Amino acid sequence: MIDQPYELPQADAEIHSLLGLQTIGFVQIRSNGKIIEDPKLLGSGTLIRTPSGEHGILTAAHVLELVKRDTPVGLHLFLRQDNRHQFKLEFEPSDCILTPDRASDDALPDLAFLRVHEPRVSDLKAYGCVFYSLQRQRLETAIEDAKSGRQQNFVVGVVGQSLTRRHDESTGQTITGHSLLFGESSNYSVVGKDGFMLSEQIVSFGPQQPPPSSYGGMSGGGFWMLTWPKGEAPQKISRTLLGTIIQQTRMTEDGRKIVCHILEDTERLLLSMVADQITK
Repeated sequence: MIDQPYELPQADAEIHSLLGLQTIGFVQIRSNGKIIEDPKLLGSGTLIRTPSGEHGILTAAHVLELVKRDTPVGLHLFLRQDNRHQFKLEFEPSDCILTPDRASDDALPDLAFLRVHEPRVSDLKAYGCVFYSLQRQRLETAIEDAKSGRQQNFVVGVVGQSLTRRHDESTGQTITGHSLLFGESSNYSVVGKDGFMLSEQIVSFGPQQPPPSSYGGMSGGGFWMLTWPKGEAPQKISRTLLGTIIQQTRMTEDGRKIVCHILEDTERLLLSMVADQITK
Protein backbone atom coordinates (compact mmCIF):
# COMPACT_ATOMS: atom_id res chain seq x y z
CA MET A 1 0.00 0.00 0.00
CA ILE A 2 1.19 3.52 -0.82
CA ASP A 3 0.62 5.74 2.23
CA GLN A 4 1.98 8.93 0.75
CA PRO A 5 1.34 9.07 -3.01
CA TYR A 6 3.82 10.75 -5.30
CA GLU A 7 2.47 14.18 -6.20
CA LEU A 8 2.93 14.78 -9.90
CA PRO A 9 3.80 18.27 -11.15
CA GLN A 10 0.74 20.22 -12.26
CA ALA A 11 0.37 20.23 -16.04
CA ASP A 12 -0.58 23.32 -18.00
CA ALA A 13 -4.30 23.22 -18.83
CA GLU A 14 -3.59 23.40 -22.57
CA ILE A 15 -1.07 20.56 -22.40
CA HIS A 16 -3.63 18.49 -20.51
CA SER A 17 -6.25 19.25 -23.16
CA LEU A 18 -3.87 18.38 -26.00
CA LEU A 19 -2.44 15.16 -24.57
CA GLY A 20 -4.65 14.01 -21.70
CA LEU A 21 -7.99 13.49 -23.44
CA GLN A 22 -6.67 10.56 -25.49
CA THR A 23 -4.71 8.94 -22.66
CA ILE A 24 -6.18 6.21 -20.44
CA GLY A 25 -5.07 3.99 -17.59
CA PHE A 26 -5.98 0.29 -17.59
CA VAL A 27 -7.26 -0.89 -14.21
CA GLN A 28 -7.89 -4.50 -13.23
CA ILE A 29 -11.33 -4.68 -11.60
CA ARG A 30 -11.89 -8.46 -11.77
CA SER A 31 -9.82 -11.57 -11.15
CA ASN A 32 -11.02 -14.90 -12.52
CA GLY A 33 -14.36 -13.25 -13.17
CA LYS A 34 -14.83 -11.99 -9.61
CA ILE A 35 -14.86 -8.31 -8.62
CA ILE A 36 -11.75 -7.37 -6.64
CA GLU A 37 -11.81 -4.93 -3.74
CA ASP A 38 -8.47 -3.29 -4.53
CA PRO A 39 -8.29 -2.39 -8.25
CA LYS A 40 -4.80 -2.64 -9.72
CA LEU A 41 -3.20 -0.35 -12.30
CA LEU A 42 -2.03 -2.45 -15.27
CA GLY A 43 -0.60 0.23 -17.56
CA SER A 44 -1.47 3.07 -19.90
CA GLY A 45 -2.78 3.47 -23.42
CA THR A 46 -3.62 5.97 -26.15
CA LEU A 47 -7.03 6.20 -27.81
CA ILE A 48 -6.48 6.15 -31.58
CA ARG A 49 -8.26 5.80 -34.90
CA THR A 50 -6.16 3.74 -37.29
CA PRO A 51 -5.70 4.57 -40.99
CA SER A 52 -8.00 1.61 -41.74
CA GLY A 53 -10.77 3.24 -39.68
CA GLU A 54 -10.63 1.09 -36.52
CA HIS A 55 -11.08 2.72 -33.11
CA GLY A 56 -9.15 1.34 -30.18
CA ILE A 57 -6.37 1.68 -27.65
CA LEU A 58 -2.70 1.59 -28.63
CA THR A 59 -0.58 0.16 -25.84
CA ALA A 60 2.33 -2.16 -25.06
CA ALA A 61 1.91 -5.89 -25.65
CA HIS A 62 2.98 -6.79 -22.12
CA VAL A 63 0.24 -4.48 -20.80
CA LEU A 64 -2.49 -5.98 -23.00
CA GLU A 65 -1.37 -9.47 -21.99
CA LEU A 66 -2.39 -8.51 -18.44
CA VAL A 67 -5.57 -6.71 -19.51
CA LYS A 68 -6.98 -9.56 -21.58
CA ARG A 69 -6.99 -12.01 -18.64
CA ASP A 70 -10.29 -10.60 -17.34
CA THR A 71 -13.17 -8.68 -18.88
CA PRO A 72 -14.44 -6.07 -18.32
CA VAL A 73 -11.43 -3.87 -17.60
CA GLY A 74 -11.59 -0.47 -15.94
CA LEU A 75 -10.34 2.64 -17.72
CA HIS A 76 -9.13 5.74 -15.94
CA LEU A 77 -10.20 8.75 -18.04
CA PHE A 78 -8.46 12.08 -17.54
CA LEU A 79 -10.98 14.58 -18.84
CA ARG A 80 -9.66 17.66 -17.07
CA GLN A 81 -7.12 18.31 -14.35
CA ASP A 82 -9.88 18.27 -11.75
CA ASN A 83 -12.18 15.74 -13.44
CA ARG A 84 -11.26 12.07 -13.60
CA HIS A 85 -13.69 9.35 -14.51
CA GLN A 86 -13.71 5.57 -14.37
CA PHE A 87 -15.14 3.67 -17.32
CA LYS A 88 -15.90 -0.03 -17.73
CA LEU A 89 -14.96 -1.66 -21.05
CA GLU A 90 -15.95 -5.16 -22.13
CA PHE A 91 -14.12 -6.88 -24.97
CA GLU A 92 -13.69 -10.21 -26.73
CA PRO A 93 -10.39 -12.10 -27.12
CA SER A 94 -10.52 -11.32 -30.85
CA ASP A 95 -10.38 -7.58 -30.02
CA CYS A 96 -6.85 -8.02 -28.63
CA ILE A 97 -4.15 -7.73 -31.30
CA LEU A 98 -0.57 -8.22 -30.14
CA THR A 99 2.71 -8.34 -31.99
CA PRO A 100 3.82 -12.01 -32.07
CA ASP A 101 6.81 -14.01 -30.88
CA ARG A 102 7.05 -12.60 -27.36
CA ALA A 103 8.99 -15.03 -25.20
CA SER A 104 9.21 -12.69 -22.18
CA ASP A 105 7.84 -9.39 -20.85
CA ASP A 106 10.82 -7.43 -22.17
CA ALA A 107 10.88 -9.13 -25.59
CA LEU A 108 10.50 -7.05 -28.74
CA PRO A 109 8.35 -6.00 -30.44
CA ASP A 110 6.15 -4.86 -27.56
CA LEU A 111 3.09 -3.32 -29.23
CA ALA A 112 -0.62 -4.04 -29.05
CA PHE A 113 -4.06 -2.72 -30.00
CA LEU A 114 -7.34 -3.24 -28.15
CA ARG A 115 -10.28 -2.70 -30.49
CA VAL A 116 -13.19 -0.62 -29.13
CA HIS A 117 -16.61 -1.04 -30.73
CA GLU A 118 -19.74 1.04 -30.86
CA PRO A 119 -21.56 2.15 -28.78
CA ARG A 120 -18.55 2.40 -26.47
CA VAL A 121 -16.65 4.59 -28.95
CA SER A 122 -19.52 7.09 -28.87
CA ASP A 123 -19.75 6.78 -25.08
CA LEU A 124 -16.08 7.69 -24.67
CA LYS A 125 -16.44 10.63 -27.05
CA ALA A 126 -19.51 11.82 -25.13
CA TYR A 127 -17.42 11.94 -21.96
CA GLY A 128 -14.94 14.18 -23.79
CA CYS A 129 -12.29 11.65 -24.80
CA VAL A 130 -10.49 12.07 -28.11
CA PHE A 131 -9.40 9.33 -30.53
CA TYR A 132 -6.18 10.52 -32.15
CA SER A 133 -6.17 9.96 -35.92
CA LEU A 134 -3.00 8.08 -36.80
CA GLN A 135 -1.90 9.18 -40.28
CA ARG A 136 1.55 8.98 -41.89
CA GLN A 137 1.07 12.38 -43.56
CA ARG A 138 0.43 13.92 -40.16
CA LEU A 139 3.81 12.74 -38.90
CA GLU A 140 5.65 13.91 -42.01
CA THR A 141 4.04 17.36 -41.78
CA ALA A 142 4.94 17.68 -38.10
CA ILE A 143 8.58 16.79 -38.77
CA GLU A 144 8.79 19.52 -41.39
CA ASP A 145 7.07 22.01 -39.06
CA ALA A 146 9.57 21.18 -36.32
CA LYS A 147 12.47 22.04 -38.64
CA SER A 148 11.17 25.58 -39.24
CA GLY A 149 9.40 26.16 -35.93
CA ARG A 150 9.52 25.19 -32.29
CA GLN A 151 8.86 21.89 -30.63
CA GLN A 152 8.55 20.16 -27.27
CA ASN A 153 8.51 16.43 -26.65
CA PHE A 154 6.43 14.77 -23.93
CA VAL A 155 5.94 11.29 -22.57
CA VAL A 156 2.44 10.84 -21.16
CA GLY A 157 1.21 7.98 -19.01
CA VAL A 158 -0.19 6.99 -15.63
CA VAL A 159 2.29 6.76 -12.76
CA GLY A 160 1.47 3.91 -10.39
CA GLN A 161 3.21 5.68 -7.53
CA SER A 162 0.54 8.43 -7.67
CA LEU A 163 -2.10 6.05 -6.28
CA THR A 164 -4.64 7.68 -3.96
CA ARG A 165 -7.51 6.17 -2.02
CA ARG A 166 -10.58 7.89 -0.59
CA HIS A 167 -13.66 6.60 1.18
CA ASP A 168 -17.00 7.29 -0.52
CA GLU A 169 -19.46 7.78 2.32
CA SER A 170 -22.48 7.45 0.03
CA THR A 171 -21.54 3.94 -1.12
CA GLY A 172 -19.20 2.82 1.64
CA GLN A 173 -16.62 1.92 -0.99
CA THR A 174 -12.97 2.86 -1.30
CA ILE A 175 -12.30 4.82 -4.48
CA THR A 176 -8.82 4.56 -5.99
CA GLY A 177 -7.30 7.02 -8.41
CA HIS A 178 -4.09 7.80 -10.26
CA SER A 179 -2.55 10.80 -11.98
CA LEU A 180 -1.02 11.37 -15.40
CA LEU A 181 2.55 12.45 -15.89
CA PHE A 182 3.03 14.95 -18.70
CA GLY A 183 6.78 14.64 -18.77
CA GLU A 184 8.69 17.08 -20.96
CA SER A 185 11.54 15.06 -22.33
CA SER A 186 14.72 15.35 -24.30
CA ASN A 187 15.48 12.84 -27.04
CA TYR A 188 18.41 11.18 -25.33
CA SER A 189 19.07 8.71 -28.14
CA VAL A 190 17.48 6.54 -30.78
CA VAL A 191 18.89 3.04 -30.81
CA GLY A 192 18.41 -0.01 -32.95
CA LYS A 193 17.74 -3.26 -31.11
CA ASP A 194 16.83 -6.61 -32.64
CA GLY A 195 15.73 -4.87 -35.84
CA PHE A 196 13.52 -2.32 -34.06
CA MET A 197 13.98 1.40 -33.43
CA LEU A 198 13.67 2.60 -29.85
CA SER A 199 13.82 6.10 -28.41
CA GLU A 200 15.15 6.68 -24.91
CA GLN A 201 13.74 9.74 -23.15
CA ILE A 202 14.84 11.54 -20.00
CA VAL A 203 12.05 13.49 -18.29
CA SER A 204 12.88 17.01 -17.10
CA PHE A 205 11.86 17.95 -13.56
CA GLY A 206 12.20 21.28 -11.79
CA PRO A 207 14.67 21.79 -8.93
CA GLN A 208 11.87 21.46 -6.36
CA GLN A 209 10.27 18.41 -7.97
CA PRO A 210 12.03 15.07 -7.59
CA PRO A 211 11.10 12.37 -10.10
CA PRO A 212 9.14 9.31 -8.99
CA SER A 213 11.27 6.38 -7.92
CA SER A 214 9.63 4.36 -10.71
CA TYR A 215 7.71 5.08 -13.90
CA GLY A 216 5.76 1.85 -13.45
CA GLY A 217 2.28 2.21 -14.96
CA MET A 218 3.39 4.41 -17.87
CA SER A 219 4.01 1.46 -20.21
CA GLY A 220 1.62 1.74 -23.14
CA GLY A 221 1.42 5.53 -22.86
CA GLY A 222 2.33 7.96 -25.61
CA PHE A 223 5.50 9.70 -26.79
CA TRP A 224 4.36 13.05 -28.28
CA MET A 225 5.72 16.05 -30.12
CA LEU A 226 4.12 19.50 -29.92
CA THR A 227 5.01 22.03 -32.63
CA TRP A 228 4.20 25.69 -33.29
CA PRO A 229 5.59 28.44 -35.58
CA LYS A 230 8.88 30.03 -34.59
CA GLY A 231 8.71 33.56 -33.24
CA GLU A 232 5.12 33.19 -32.07
CA ALA A 233 3.59 32.40 -28.73
CA PRO A 234 2.50 28.76 -28.64
CA GLN A 235 -1.16 29.55 -29.20
CA LYS A 236 -1.81 27.24 -32.14
CA ILE A 237 -0.08 24.03 -31.13
CA SER A 238 -0.14 20.86 -33.21
CA ARG A 239 0.32 17.48 -31.56
CA THR A 240 1.82 14.39 -33.16
CA LEU A 241 2.20 10.90 -31.74
CA LEU A 242 5.80 9.72 -32.16
CA GLY A 243 5.73 6.40 -30.35
CA THR A 244 4.59 4.16 -27.51
CA ILE A 245 6.20 3.79 -24.08
CA ILE A 246 7.26 0.19 -23.44
CA GLN A 247 9.64 0.19 -20.45
CA GLN A 248 11.95 2.09 -18.14
CA THR A 249 15.68 1.56 -17.74
CA ARG A 250 17.55 0.90 -14.55
CA MET A 251 18.59 3.91 -12.51
CA THR A 252 21.59 5.81 -13.92
CA GLU A 253 23.39 9.03 -12.97
CA ASP A 254 20.91 10.85 -15.21
CA GLY A 255 17.94 9.06 -13.66
CA ARG A 256 15.73 6.48 -15.26
CA LYS A 257 15.13 6.67 -19.01
CA ILE A 258 11.75 5.93 -20.59
CA VAL A 259 12.04 3.64 -23.62
CA CYS A 260 9.59 3.97 -26.51
CA HIS A 261 8.87 2.10 -29.72
CA ILE A 262 8.89 4.76 -32.41
CA LEU A 263 5.86 5.12 -34.68
CA GLU A 264 7.50 3.44 -37.67
CA ASP A 265 7.55 0.16 -35.75
CA THR A 266 3.86 0.58 -34.93
CA GLU A 267 2.96 1.18 -38.57
CA ARG A 268 5.13 -1.63 -39.91
CA LEU A 269 4.29 -4.31 -37.37
CA LEU A 270 0.99 -3.60 -35.64
CA LEU A 271 -1.24 -1.54 -37.93
CA SER A 272 -0.80 -4.02 -40.76
CA MET A 273 -2.15 -6.74 -38.43
CA VAL A 274 -5.16 -4.57 -37.53
CA ALA A 275 -5.90 -3.89 -41.20
CA ASP A 276 -5.54 -7.59 -42.08
CA GLN A 277 -8.18 -8.55 -39.50
CA ILE A 278 -10.68 -6.17 -41.10
CA THR A 279 -10.34 -7.91 -44.46
CA LYS A 280 -10.78 -11.42 -43.02
